[in-house]
Amino acid sequence: EDGGPVVVDAGVTVTDVDNANLTSATGTIALPAGPPDGAFEQLNFTSCAGLTAGGANTATLTFTGTQPVATYQTCLRSVTYNNLDQDPNAANRTIRFVVNDGALNSNNGDKIVTVTPVNDAPTCTGAVNYTTPGNTQLHVAGATLPGVASVSDAQSLLTKAAPTDVDGPPGITVVPVSG
Repeated sequence: EDGGPVVVDAGVTVTDVDNANLTSATGTIALPAGPPDGAFEQLNFTSCAGLTAGGANTATLTFTGTQPVATYQTCLRSVTYNNLDQDPNAANRTIRFVVNDGALNSNNGDKIVTVTPVNDAPTCTGAVNYTTPGNTQLHVAGATLPGVASVSDAQSLLTKAAPTDVDGPPGITVVPVSG
């Protein structure tokens, strides 16, 4: 979370003992049963010259074109994973690479990516600032505050502050006290 794109496997090795060229490859977020954080999870690539590449910023990348094995290896080494979710699922992800020589698919080249959720600091938006000239009454939400300030509906003032914490405990509850 909030770490930006990371290279999935800078050392992935692609070989084919009986073909100098490959014709296609895929990279997918395979487990657990697809990306648990949906569209927040993205695969991308940076070095796939000579290949037709598709699926950038999705859970499935495709690469096509008859090119040397080394071209495919360079491309797969450039694949990155990024999770944009602010409250991501902590399950490990399996990123699966498969190459094809025009006749047969390779075995699954799986790499585990660990996602570590981060407890983000809460934010307070929509804070209300009140100003008044000296020796005058301050009116808040229609209530007059003469002498000693009091608020008839304390919750409305807190609600205007809108405290939020997307991955923390539930919001604050205000219980007005009378008397």
